[in-house]
Amino acid sequence: MQASPPTQFYTWQNYNCAYKVYQPDKLNTEAIPLLLIHPIGVGLSGKFWQRFVSEWFSQGNHNVIYAISIFYTENLVW
Repeated sequence: MQASPPTQFYTWQNYNCAYKVYQPDKLNTEAIPLLLIHPIGVGLSGKFWQRFVSEWFSQGNHNVIYAISIFYTENLVW
C-alpha cells in the first residue's frame, strides 16, 4: 500500500470534492473495490478512514480503496 497517496480533486455542483485512491501492494483484479464515505460531523474528513485502510491491508486484503472526503476545504489536512 502507498504510504499516503496524493489527494485528487473534482467539482460537483460547484462544490470542491476530494478523494484518495489506496492501491494494495498486490492487486487482485477480481476483488471488488471499496468506496468509503465518512459520516457527516464536525471535523470529519477522508482522514477518518486512515486506520481502517491500514488495518484492511495488514489483514492481507487486496482491494483498491477509494476514500471520499465530502465538504473538502483547502486547509483540510488528510
